[in-house]
Amino acid sequence: MGQDITDPSVTRTGDVHGRAAILERGLLGSTGGCAVRMEVKPKSRAIVSGSLSTGTTDAACNFTRRVAEAVETLLPRGT
Repeated sequence: MGQDITDPSVTRTGDVHGRAAILERGLLGSTGGCAVRMEVKPKSRAIVSGSLSTGTTDAACNFTRRVAEAVETLLPRGT
């Protein structure tokens, strides 16, 4: 998934329930936006993004992470 990192200064690798993931803060340089990209298979991704019209990037990322955790349970396992 490392090839999906476009700006290392605003991204962090990690996982969602053990599934490889990338968290991107401040989508397109904006405040209040966040995305979580999760690996489904080696060449496919599930992407959850959130944007708040009022609030902080931290709040947007907390919200987006919670949604990503719920979505992850619905994704297929294995390759």
